[in-house]
Amino acid sequence: MRFNVLATLIGITIPQIALAIAPGPLSTSGRWIVDANGQNITFAGVNWPGASEAMLPEGLQYQSIENIVDKIKTLGMNVIRLTFAIEMIDDILETGRDVSIKDSLVKALGEKNGTKVFSNIVRHNPQFGVDTTRLQVKSLPAVKSVGMRNELRKAEDNPTLVNTTYNWRYWYRHMVENANQIHAANRNLLIYFSGLDYDTRLSPIPTGAELGNGTAFRKDDFEYADKIVLELHNYERTATSCEDLKSSLWNAGFNALDTQNSSIVNIMPVQMTEFGFPQDNTTYTDVYASCLREWLPSLQAGWMVWVIAGSYYIRKGIQDDDELWGESFSKTIREQTGN
Repeated sequence: MRFNVLATLIGITIPQIALAIAPGPLSTSGRWIVDANGQNITFAGVNWPGASEAMLPEGLQYQSIENIVDKIKTLGMNVIRLTFAIEMIDDILETGRDVSIKDSLVKALGEKNGTKVFSNIVRHNPQFGVDTTRLQVKSLPAVKSVGMRNELRKAEDNPTLVNTTYNWRYWYRHMVENANQIHAANRNLLIYFSGLDYDTRLSPIPTGAELGNGTAFRKDDFEYADKIVLELHNYERTATSCEDLKSSLWNAGFNALDTQNSSIVNIMPVQMTEFGFPQDNTTYTDVYASCLREWLPSLQAGWMVWVIAGSYYIRKGIQDDDELWGESFSKTIREQTGN
């Protein structure tokens, strides 16, 4: 990732960014996330993908979890958004057990390459072994929140289903049901509500607008009102106007941060949990990257850039497939390890 861009994003928001978040659960107060001491927290971090075919955090064949996390911290970041595969959860629910990371790698990469990658992972992460499961790898000690669904998308091959279920009324039903289950299981977690259209739109939520059949989202209806955070994604890299981009994002849901507008009935934190661009020598100067570099810190809104991984165990049938949106970071990792 382009370090000068991230340094600007992080540097402008200090001292609001806590480089080390205090122990204990987080909650919300109005538009802010606050720690156990009541101090405002602004998340600044990175996405670490773990939802592809191998269903493991990417890059562990090149360096240890500890070293990767330390590198993230040296950038001034304080949060990691670790993605996981719904297929993995479904597998566990259906069979009653998880599978080992070696079996998962062999299934994704084949016997020879899967075994080789597993050996490299264990070499850099000796706490793992042949019996270590996927969930044990993802069992990190400082989990503060959980997202319910990444980028809700239309079933394009089933127009009837889209017409009857892809709407805000169904969104409310299922998101609230999931949030209730999460809170019942762990009352300490922040719960992230994502939007429709690839999580680019949450427009009726801040205003408490009608969602259908008399339904409206009212944060205070829930006993976990102080645990709700909104999240949006944006990849409008063809933007030609920063003002237009900011206006679009504001109306898409970032207006939930507006404490001065009486039409905003659900004031709560909003974070951009995905945005990014190729790590080349020019793209970071485009309107899109330049605009977000200034706007997000000005809002003191949390963000997680896509992506830390410089390659994937396998993607679209290609093993060790390069991720050009995380290329610079990956090169640093590989140079340090000699892999």
